[in-house]
Amino acid sequence: MSINELKNLIHNLVDKSENKYLLELIHNLFSFSESKSGENHWEKLSESQREMVLKAFEQSESESNLMSHNSVMSQIRNEL
Repeated sequence: MSINELKNLIHNLVDKSENKYLLELIHNLFSFSESKSGENHWEKLSESQREMVLKAFEQSESESNLMSHNSVMSQIRNEL
């Protein structure tokens, strides 16, 4: 799978997700990857934290855990 295909797949999963916990985990995961230190943050996570990330990813594969982009944006607007 190409990088662009992976990006599209991840983007679609995020757009469809209604799981706030999952979205926060994904946000945290990507925040780690944007670090300028060049460190491997996955290695720094505890086993429990790694399991949470992997569990969230598994849950994202179920349509029932996903929501549309418009729904996410609506929730965000309501929380602000």
